[in-house]
Amino acid sequence: MKFFHVTSLEDCKNIVESRLPKSALAKTNKTTADAVGFVLAEDVKSPDYFPPYTRSTVDGFAIRAEDAYCSSASIPAFLKIKGKILMGEMPTISLEKGEAIQIATGGVLPKGANAVVMVENVEELDGELAVYSPVKQWENTVLYGEEVKPQDVIAKRGEVVSPLMVGVFSSVGIERVDVYNKIKVAIISTGDELVAVSEKAENGKIRDVNTSLLDAMLVDDGYEVVSAVRIPDNEELFRKALDNALAKADWVLVSGGSSIGAKDLTEKVLSSGKILLHGLALKPGKPTIIAGFGEKTVFGLPGNPFAALCVFQTVCNSVVKSTRGEKTSFLYAYAATNFPSSPGRTTLQPVSIEFDGDKYLVSPIFLKSAHLYSALKADGYVVLPETAEGIYSGTLVKVYPFSNKGIL
Repeated sequence: MKFFHVTSLEDCKNIVESRLPKSALAKTNKTTADAVGFVLAEDVKSPDYFPPYTRSTVDGFAIRAEDAYCSSASIPAFLKIKGKILMGEMPTISLEKGEAIQIATGGVLPKGANAVVMVENVEELDGELAVYSPVKQWENTVLYGEEVKPQDVIAKRGEVVSPLMVGVFSSVGIERVDVYNKIKVAIISTGDELVAVSEKAENGKIRDVNTSLLDAMLVDDGYEVVSAVRIPDNEELFRKALDNALAKADWVLVSGGSSIGAKDLTEKVLSSGKILLHGLALKPGKPTIIAGFGEKTVFGLPGNPFAALCVFQTVCNSVVKSTRGEKTSFLYAYAATNFPSSPGRTTLQPVSIEFDGDKYLVSPIFLKSAHLYSALKADGYVVLPETAEGIYSGTLVKVYPFSNKGIL
């Protein structure tokens, strides 16, 4: 019988970090619209003020706040209506004591005005304005440069460009940003028992979950999937698929075939490169294998879909995020019960989260190898160190999401 010589999670991450593809830190310049979903490679600083003018945030009348301090529904303040400011124009008139100028939401405040009274709180009476409610200085306005000033950092290296971020960039005149190239990944799923998702699972066959799962996970985390194939346990087909994948991708993910057994072809095929690791002190994920082919790296992931997801997120994706300065989202919560672990191996324990009205509580979800649907019910996972025998109820823990979009 062949035994694994397991490598610690920390040493495994060091191996992955030492072999990160050049594309992991290669920068490219894109228009802000095309950059959505990419990771910023540099801090983005504003070249301008925002807002570019002091503007009204409501429809109403620009006034001097002190002219209406004592106004009320029974004793209004009366101001002379001097004119109207149109949208998209700079005011050519200024406001004097006892005057008001009509203004729309987003309109530029005229010189002399320091507040806007809402149209709901005024009444026009033969060229005069009755103000029925007082306003404070700068009420219902947004000031010039209030949000952003030149050289303010409006987005940081490591942040993923979002549609909202594109809007912020546009507001200060930023058309292009530097982002990291997406790492190119190929997927190979192996197994005589696998059939396409569209086929019936009968006569001992099962549908190929891993190809779909890994593809979706990679896209969700900002990678470029260049190919995805499913092959039977055939050495010749495996070698051909691997050669094709290595020609296109920086990383190759192989799912299935990494367990010790009669049909374990992964180690045999990957031995044509350099085996860097076979056996990981991680639960789930012990049968993980990593091999180097020149500057390319192949990851033999467990055949269990949930374990494959955990290994990629904990090993591969975490290293990329750390190197690029990406934030890892997590939530602090209290253990609702005792958590067991597996001493000697880092344990990734799936959990569900609930809010008891005062704090977040997490409860373990225990899975068997095929319980993918049960994993769907998990909100995230808790990392239990290899030296821990578990955690006690009431302990504050970090919960990491399975999705790049965060928890809850």
